[in-house]
Amino acid sequence: MTAPTTTTATTAGDDAGRHRPGHDGEVVTLDAARSRRLRRLNLGAGVLHLASGLAMVLIADDFELPVAVFDLGGPPGTPLADGVVRSAFDVALAPATA
Repeated sequence: MTAPTTTTATTAGDDAGRHRPGHDGEVVTLDAARSRRLRRLNLGAGVLHLASGLAMVLIADDFELPVAVFDLGGPPGTPLADGVVRSAFDVALAPATA
């Protein structure tokens, strides 16, 4: 079994064949028609992701999770037993996951 090859896609005329720093993969030249199809596919996927995120926000309730911090309340070396756990803020789950 061979390892998959990393490819970097460029459109025809975009410095095809030129080495770019940080891109050690194979350079693939796309014709204009294939590039348009790929762009349409990416746009469609983006619209579906946006619709999914909006639906999650619209049907969600107001559930929130607290973010807590541990405060020693003293100088360095204060015993841990003197510390206090307190709520710093709440994170609304619907926008955070959408």
